[in-house]
Amino acid sequence: MKIGIGIPCSYWVHPEFMLNLVEIVKNTKHEVIVEKESGVRTDRNRNVILNRLMGKVDYILWLDADMLYPKDIIDTYLTQKFDLIGCLYFTREKPYAPIGYIDSGEKEKPYRPILPQMVHYDKVYDVTGLGFGGMMVRMGVYETLGKKKWHNYGRFFHIPPELRTPHQQEDALSHDLQFCKKAKSNGFKIKLHGSVRPLHIGDRFIDEQDFQAQDNIEILRFPKVLVMVVDGEDVNLIKQTAGMPCDVVLIKDKQKQGFQKTINDCISKMTDFEYYVPLSPTIVSKRGWLLEAIMCQARTGAGLVAFNDVFCMFERKWLEEIKFDLENAEKLAKEQQRFAFSEKSVILSTNPINLVKKRIEI
Repeated sequence: MKIGIGIPCSYWVHPEFMLNLVEIVKNTKHEVIVEKESGVRTDRNRNVILNRLMGKVDYILWLDADMLYPKDIIDTYLTQKFDLIGCLYFTREKPYAPIGYIDSGEKEKPYRPILPQMVHYDKVYDVTGLGFGGMMVRMGVYETLGKKKWHNYGRFFHIPPELRTPHQQEDALSHDLQFCKKAKSNGFKIKLHGSVRPLHIGDRFIDEQDFQAQDNIEILRFPKVLVMVVDGEDVNLIKQTAGMPCDVVLIKDKQKQGFQKTINDCISKMTDFEYYVPLSPTIVSKRGWLLEAIMCQARTGAGLVAFNDVFCMFERKWLEEIKFDLENAEKLAKEQQRFAFSEKSVILSTNPINLVKKRIEI
């Protein structure tokens, strides 16, 4: 393979990056061409580099000059089949936010940051958008895009976010996300490789630990959740194994036959919750089952999360979007790509809970 390394930068390059670049070139079996362009506008720098490399390489690996990358980044990426593949890294300034996104489902703010705990080593994920630090693009993507291949900021990117109108907000993306949006609209997938973990060069090297230290994660981890269970379940056990705070409401025996109607009634009366979890009947067997589901939702942006193929968590905003049509929830979630599967969160059983308590490991 012929690999182009594109380095858009300002008027200086960090010496640590230069040493890192040498290691990257030395640790690949592929032929490498390095191109650098300096200037104030990063999108312009990328386009100059792209123009130089068109027709000369099979892939372009974009490297920001204020970051450090795994020395085997090229060969690690090329173990996968991809159009665009990148990595998760973090901003240099507080709150050290993750630069990796999934679909939020909201028109004005279409991107939701990826929850770092859900990105595992040796796994590759489909995502909505990534920063271009460490992004590798197959040249066929640029060839297919034709005149649309150039990198550019959104028209209203220069306007401070708090001053943008809703209309302007839709066209105010960074050049990274703008390109991801174009690529996805033309049928290309964007992948995140969990094993590639670059560092951002600030006053020190910034990584996931800096993000976690800011405690922002609690906002995503602990939303208000209402768990709805049939009367007779062990409420204390459900709370103990949830892994995060939750409220539990019991549904009386006489209401079992109309469980779906009862769910609707609970949701309509108890409106202060962000998520609703119907369990009927359940044996909760894994500590942290609810936290796992919330993290799955945060990473995927799902409106409906299934536990072991039984639908168990609804996002209120999404329920409002589908007008509380629980009967067609599965179909709508899959059509809208708002469905996610949270494996091994709970084990379902028709046995009374008091008969199997001894088998539960807490």
